[in-house]
Amino acid sequence: MHTNHHDTRGFISPMHGLPITETGQPDLRRVRDTFGMEQEEISNFLGVGVGTYRSWEGHHRTPSAAALSLLKILVARPDVVRDVLGTNTGITMA
Repeated sequence: MHTNHHDTRGFISPMHGLPITETGQPDLRRVRDTFGMEQEEISNFLGVGVGTYRSWEGHHRTPSAAALSLLKILVARPDVVRDVLGTNTGITMA
C-alpha cells in the first residue's frame, strides 16, 4: 500500500488548541498574558530556563512537544492544572 506523505487526515497539529500568531507560531505571550504570568513564572511552570522560554516567545526557537502539551492543557483546563500542581503555580486569570 502506498502512503501519501502529504495526507494529513487524522493528524492533529502540535499547536492545535493554542492561539497562533500571523506567522503560524504559538502565541506564547498571549497565553502568558491571559494568566497574568511573568516570563519567569511560566518558564518555571514549564520546567525550562527563562532564556529558553524567551527564545520561544520571541520565535527564535520552537517549544518542545512536551511544553506545547502543557500549554494546551493550561489553556483548555487551567482548573485541572491548579488541582494537579497546587495553588502555587502562579496561574491566575488576568
